[in-house]
Amino acid sequence: MSDQTVAKGQLQGLQALRGIAALAVVAHHAIEQSDGSAGRFSPDWFTTLGAAGVDLFFVISGFIMLWTSFPHGREPLKPGTFLVRRITRIMPLYWLACAAVLALAAAGFLKSHHYGAATIARSLLLLPGSGVIGVAWTLVFEMWFYVLFALLLPWRSRWMMALGVPALLLIAATLAPMLPPGPTRDLLQSPLPLEFCFGLWAALLALRLLKRTWPRWAMAALGMLAVTAMALAAWLVPHADTHGLPHGARALAWGLPALALVLAVLPLRQARGPMMQAIVRLGDSSYALYLSHVFVMIAYGRFLREPAFGSLPQAPVVVAVVALSVAVGFAVHFGIERPMTEWLRSVGQRPRRPTTTHPTTLAPARLEVLDGMRGIAAIVVLVFHLRQQHTLESMAYAPLAVDFFYVLSGYVVALAYGKRLASRAVMPAGFGLVRLRRLYPLAFFGTMLGIGLAAMAALKGSVSLADVALAGGLALLLLPSPVFPQWPTAYPFNMAAWSLAFEAFANAVYALIAPRLTTLRLIALVAVSLGGLALLAYAQGSIGGGNNRANFGWGFVRVMFPFFAGVLLQRLRAAPVTGPLMAYGLIAVLGAFLLAGFEKGWLLSLAYVAVLFPALVWFGAQSRPSPRLAALCRWTGALSYPLYITQGPVLRAGEEVLKHVQFSPAGAIGFAVAEAAAAVAVALLASRYMDDAGRRVIDRIAAWRMRSPARA
Repeated sequence: MSDQTVAKGQLQGLQALRGIAALAVVAHHAIEQSDGSAGRFSPDWFTTLGAAGVDLFFVISGFIMLWTSFPHGREPLKPGTFLVRRITRIMPLYWLACAAVLALAAAGFLKSHHYGAATIARSLLLLPGSGVIGVAWTLVFEMWFYVLFALLLPWRSRWMMALGVPALLLIAATLAPMLPPGPTRDLLQSPLPLEFCFGLWAALLALRLLKRTWPRWAMAALGMLAVTAMALAAWLVPHADTHGLPHGARALAWGLPALALVLAVLPLRQARGPMMQAIVRLGDSSYALYLSHVFVMIAYGRFLREPAFGSLPQAPVVVAVVALSVAVGFAVHFGIERPMTEWLRSVGQRPRRPTTTHPTTLAPARLEVLDGMRGIAAIVVLVFHLRQQHTLESMAYAPLAVDFFYVLSGYVVALAYGKRLASRAVMPAGFGLVRLRRLYPLAFFGTMLGIGLAAMAALKGSVSLADVALAGGLALLLLPSPVFPQWPTAYPFNMAAWSLAFEAFANAVYALIAPRLTTLRLIALVAVSLGGLALLAYAQGSIGGGNNRANFGWGFVRVMFPFFAGVLLQRLRAAPVTGPLMAYGLIAVLGAFLLAGFEKGWLLSLAYVAVLFPALVWFGAQSRPSPRLAALCRWTGALSYPLYITQGPVLRAGEEVLKHVQFSPAGAIGFAVAEAAAAVAVALLASRYMDDAGRRVIDRIAAWRMRSPARA
């Protein structure tokens, strides 16, 4: 049962209370932000009071867990079903919010925050110590309670849940001192999960309360007493800051009044009047509001740094900030959260109907967003090489654009040829010819440019012409070069060609095994490949390999997981269709993460390739951009491969210029811009004049080979 089910049934008062709780938290954070300005207006107790919205959330969450897990007249939920439903409700939007925060950090908007690989990993899994999103600490408590609740579901008893969960909490708190000090120990010892238990008890009481009609004045009086008790606690209970009361006092001083509030609103079964309906709708979008308001607060905090803005009376500004947060929350709820959640839950509910079409026939006719992301990745690679050339600060994760290309390639190749390869309508040789036509002409052109530059160096005596000829012949066959020990690269004439060689390897493997590659076997292949990729990342400190002679062998390990992960994505049920907002977000997230200045680490590199890139491709395949964005995506997508495969010789020529010309810092930037423009120009010219010409040559050779046996 979704959280909206409460609103659609007979407990709309509870959904309205959830909306009020979300509004209280948003107002609390907005007022806290304003407290550091000259225009502050709120007393300490009032600022602190808004934090009680979290305690309301906890009690409501406990109520809903028991109420929906033991539906009237039906079997209780199984533990696995319960956990899947809760995770699909919580995690997807939370992961998107984490990605957005990390993108802002990568773009330089959160300079005071540093997110290490361990922090990011803990945050994505909602483990104790999560720190990417400040409000995630409450979700950590949620996940902890989900686990305890699921452990007792096999007993199929409401009373077992109401009594057993507190007993498990007591056992955990008793054993917690055996752990070293840290976030996990603090979580186990915290009394805050008792508030979820209050919700369980409220659900048990509701089974009796809802059987009779209660006077409205009595429920209103109970609600007013509860709010008064919360306010008095914020005023009288000592607390170190405005973030909330100490956990020990909080569970009682705010948890018990929250229990009373839940009981007070239960008789409000139907939303009557526009105001009540609006509050219920706010409750529907409360989770989206809870996560998305963080970004409004980031913007508000930046404005407060301006003295002119901070000196304004902040009371009306806070009202405007809260209103903006609500608007953003509604937009995220209706535009992203609701369609995504409904689709995820439909995956396990709708049986697959027999069909002769491929599962991904729901994909757009043209994958414009994937084109746009491909273009962004190619531009990031160019920027990375320029920064390397000009000895600027490193970009630790930009080289992983290659791994994004592999995921994207696996998806697109499987979409275009997977069914035909599996049915043998296209044989491996025919598939190889198609891929040769697609990739080789521009690779040949880029390599020939590099060979030409090396030949000029040979005429000056810098290198041997025989070595150039030998290495050039190998390069045109996409084979690594054993010569030129002064250059560590395996492909000295075209530094991007190494990835193309491993692309060809992955394509060949796929073509050969496609007829026997069932989904189960594909999953096993992806799992084994992921293990190899993890070993590679751990051994090298990050994901790399294949580009130099010293690590060339690792390239075979590196390509297998992302390519076949893309193939597997194409076999999965299509992602929910999303609009232009998601399209812009996906492209921005990819660019921001590739350009991010995060500290280099093997675990975060693995998360990029194993989680981030497949997710971007999966969602991007079903994203519908606006017409203008679609046109831009198509253009950058068409530019991506020519730019990627021909930029090496252009930058090599730039290196020769840098050997003889000393630029000032401003001049170096100007020269880098000129190099980038030259790389784009060469790519456009090569795409227009060389690509088609090369394909015609391949077609003629193929036609001649097909006719030659008949002539014989």
